[in-house]
Amino acid sequence: MVMQGMMDFSTQMSNNITHLADGIRVNAAHQEDAMRYESLAREQCHRIQANERDSIQREEALEHEKIRNRKLQSEEGKLL
Repeated sequence: MVMQGMMDFSTQMSNNITHLADGIRVNAAHQEDAMRYESLAREQCHRIQANERDSIQREEALEHEKIRNRKLQSEEGKLL
């Protein structure tokens, strides 16, 4: 009887440890997925920011070009 009780206890402990290990593996997989999604989101944010900077720089360059062209036209008008 004592032997059967020890076997049952041992089996239950083994099952609990297996269940715990499975839970840890699932948590690790979910954490890995979360880290991967966070990394992808961070990369996407950096791309968006870079695109916005590029767009602003292009707009500023166009504006400077317009101003330069106006000055040149004004100077040409003065020469004529």
